[in-house]
Amino acid sequence: MKLAVLIDLDNFKNEISLSKLYIELKSFGEIVLNYGFYCTYNDKNIKKLLQTFGMESIMQPSFDKKENCTDIRITIEALDLLTNRKDIDAYVIGSNDSDFICLSKRIQKSLKKTIIITDNPNIDKNYSNYFDVHLNIYELLNSVEETTIQLAESKDKIFNEKNGEIGEINEDKLSSDKENKIVVGVDNLTANIDCVENKKIRGLLQKIESIMVKVNLKNDMARLDDVCNMLKSTENIKFKPKDYGSSNNRVLEFFQKNLKEYINIKKEDDSYWIKIKAYKEINNECK
Repeated sequence: MKLAVLIDLDNFKNEISLSKLYIELKSFGEIVLNYGFYCTYNDKNIKKLLQTFGMESIMQPSFDKKENCTDIRITIEALDLLTNRKDIDAYVIGSNDSDFICLSKRIQKSLKKTIIITDNPNIDKNYSNYFDVHLNIYELLNSVEETTIQLAESKDKIFNEKNGEIGEINEDKLSSDKENKIVVGVDNLTANIDCVENKKIRGLLQKIESIMVKVNLKNDMARLDDVCNMLKSTENIKFKPKDYGSSNNRVLEFFQKNLKEYINIKKEDDSYWIKIKAYKEINNECK
């Protein structure tokens, strides 16, 4: 499946949410277009997000300070793509605005798929009915097991490439996924984070999973210092192991002892490198 991604950076600009968004999209198909829409370029955070996630910037200045035209620009660009890019199979809209129902209906009328992605905990559940798939990143980051099964259902429904239509859910596959608590991830980042009962540790692992797609990797591992720096930049505070139950704030000791069930760590070239353990490794330790 070829995806066109259109992100409303005026209201969907949490870096952790965007990292999770791109992790999940890798399992849907190939991103061939990646646009970030916004109404002002004075926001330094938006500049950073455009660079971090490789978005092509589309700025839509507002001529009325009280009105934001970004959602209108997204709609116009999507309709242009619908006419001019027949190779696009699905349109991904990242926004917490509820203004894209008509656009979704128009895209679906052309036998293309629509994926709406939000990170608002209060999004109206009925909004999902107007899209082929709704991914609520907030729920994915805060309620792993339930949303993992929902995500598996969504993927089975949207991508029946045999006939290009929404197909039936593979009940056997879902049953197997639920039994094994498989959490969707990417390559070696795939981890059964749902095993972690401690909500703070689970949240930390999810943040690390998101960071792993943005830092330089070596043999699928990230430098521990780079991960900690990214944790600091996303939370705007110094990363403190004590906040996660450690007896002290020694970072290396925390990863080696408190996270040893979920993190592989090794020393190489005078640096420590980490990666989240693969699903099978964690699954065995959780039993």
